Amino acid sequence: MRWLAECSAEALRAALEVVAPELSTCDVPVPEPAGEDPQYHKSSLVVGDRFIVKFAWSRPAALQLGNEIGVLTTLSAEPAVPFLPEVVASSMDPLLLVTRRVPGTSLFDVVGSIDLDRAAGQLASFLTGWSRAGATGPTPCSPRPPLPRCSSTAICTVITRCGAATSCGATMRHYERLSGRKLSLERVMAWHMRTALGDVVWRTEAGIPLADHRTPPDWIDDLAARFRALGMRHLG
Repeated sequence: MRWLAECSAEALRAALEVVAPELSTCDVPVPEPAGEDPQYHKSSLVVGDRFIVKFAWSRPAALQLGNEIGVLTTLSAEPAVPFLPEVVASSMDPLLLVTRRVPGTSLFDVVGSIDLDRAAGQLASFLTGWSRAGATGPTPCSPRPPLPRCSSTAICTVITRCGAATSCGATMRHYERLSGRKLSLERVMAWHMRTALGDVVWRTEAGIPLADHRTPPDWIDDLAARFRALGMRHLG
């Protein structure tokens, strides 16, 4: 595995010339590094309006990106997991990932105008495919190893992460129908409460707006309403 020597347009353009030559002539304004910690020495850019390029310039960040490439390679194999990013090109030497950019809008921005049950069904379809393929991604040194079955903890975590704009209950219902696996509502909602409150705390302390730009009390009220709707009185 060979990552970029530095965070520069020249280094990225040189990697593009090897991995995706058609993009090497595009404008590639490279962002400033996010601090001194090598763990975060990675970034992504929109190149040529239609592609997203991910790259790294330190070993810790390169290992993460290498694993991401391996995971996408494995999950894209037939039967492919639905709703994955389309990989246009990827390489470990030089380390680079290019995916196709598609039009989209933040779920928080459209949550009031979409069919939430349909959105929950799509999320459940992705989770079902993911659980069949496995939860542990391949390593850069071995891009296609056998994968263990996805754990219920991992499924609960994803459901609760996405449940702040969709419905945890609807996602669970669709997932159980598609996968034949039973999930614990109490466990999912415990993760949901932990995740939501954790987001409120760290974003508030850091002075960063919440994901949907509501206030912390709004999030608490919404969380309590979700518990009540599911017949759970823990926050009600």
